[in-house]
Amino acid sequence: MNNAKTVARIALGLLLLLTPLWLPTIIWTLQKPSDRHVVVVDYTVPYDNYHSHRGLMWALNYAKVPAPGPTGRWDRTRDYIGYQPADRANPVRLSETPLGSADLLVLADAYGVYQMDLEILAGTRVQPTRSPQLFGGISHEDIDALEEFVGAGRDLLVEFNSLPPPTGPDERARMEELLGVKWTGWVGRVFPDLHDITDVPDWFEPFFEEHFPGRPLPTDPSLVMFSYEGELIVVSHPDYGHIAPRVRFTPAAADRLGDLRADAPLYKWFALVDPGPQALELAELLLPELVLTSEEFHEAGLHLSYPALTEFVVGRSHRFSMPIDGGNIPFDPGRYTVAGVHRGQALLNRRRDTLALEPVFWQFYVPVMLKILRD
Repeated sequence: MNNAKTVARIALGLLLLLTPLWLPTIIWTLQKPSDRHVVVVDYTVPYDNYHSHRGLMWALNYAKVPAPGPTGRWDRTRDYIGYQPADRANPVRLSETPLGSADLLVLADAYGVYQMDLEILAGTRVQPTRSPQLFGGISHEDIDALEEFVGAGRDLLVEFNSLPPPTGPDERARMEELLGVKWTGWVGRVFPDLHDITDVPDWFEPFFEEHFPGRPLPTDPSLVMFSYEGELIVVSHPDYGHIAPRVRFTPAAADRLGDLRADAPLYKWFALVDPGPQALELAELLLPELVLTSEEFHEAGLHLSYPALTEFVVGRSHRFSMPIDGGNIPFDPGRYTVAGVHRGQALLNRRRDTLALEPVFWQFYVPVMLKILRD
């Protein structure tokens, strides 16, 4: 009898000791699945790492959104419309795909795939360059499909890069009308090292020399912004905190998204857009004050704050514009079967002075996607 009591006490002690480890998984398992029916579109999948929709797929699984495949979970190698590295000869466009009962379409990226991507993959090229496009850009027929989709009262979320080229001007104008925003013609990104030929396109150095004759290419980390009219802004500093744009929620987000907080540096690509009169600005992209030292910044008539997330409501259709590369992640977010993990990660990833892609993902992208996916 005493042995049985001892075993019972040990088992109870182990159970209490291990409870903090498995309880979040049990809570996630018991959570109600999302009612959303989602379609994912990604035209920018040159390699089989699926970076441009990797974060989105994690959020879909974390929010327990029903997956289209038989496994019950979203598979980033399969569950999207677009370019497939496993079948490069047969990419699929949005306009060619029945959208069925979907009530939310997420356009993760439309930049596309280029000849240079295959050359880099084959090891015959190291540096990015201008090269023929193999697939990508929003087509006239794609816009037709999107207009029909949202016209039926369904929701749309568009991430970077969808408004800038290779999407053409006519298609862009129609996309802007759908989303209630207007692209300024500017894009930007932080480059850790402008001399890194594996990261910086080969056209950039002569472009820089043309704009800044006699000025050496910076060796410090740099924020690069350029317009498709040929304008260029470059500001550099050894401290990332001085050159990184930041993403924050606006006061308007409290009513729409709840009590979300973010002050995250953005090191990947972004587009500068202006919100239309009916678009609600839920988050802002704050350019670093260092750009005020740039004469080119003032000549371009730019300002320090642009939207990072807007919502445009037409009837029953909610259209979200997210002109930043927040869900494009090269890292593994980890297990999605742990309730509350995104809150812990948001608290852990708070630094703004180091080159890290995690803060904007955990502080901004995941909370936004969870709110939209669980609405």
